[in-house]
Amino acid sequence: MRALYAAPAASPAEGSVWVVLDFMDFDLEMVNFIRTGIVSATHLHPEQIHILTTHNHGVGDILSLHCDTPDFAKIGAGASGAAAQAIAGA
Repeated sequence: MRALYAAPAASPAEGSVWVVLDFMDFDLEMVNFIRTGIVSATHLHPEQIHILTTHNHGVGDILSLHCDTPDFAKIGAGASGAAAQAIAGA
């Protein structure tokens, strides 16, 4: 998972965070679950949070989950942590 935070220099609180996960086909319920965790971790407004998914066959992140069924709580926590880290580093 990777995250990027970008904001206008004059108004850093008006920025947005983009969290990119190497998964395919998240439904709206999963996107909202991840977004809710990021809101809690960062205090951003939901409309400031963008969840992007992609997939390639040379992936490393999903393989580290060591399971056939993804652990959604672990995914949400990882996304929240990546977002908070991106904001802290901005």
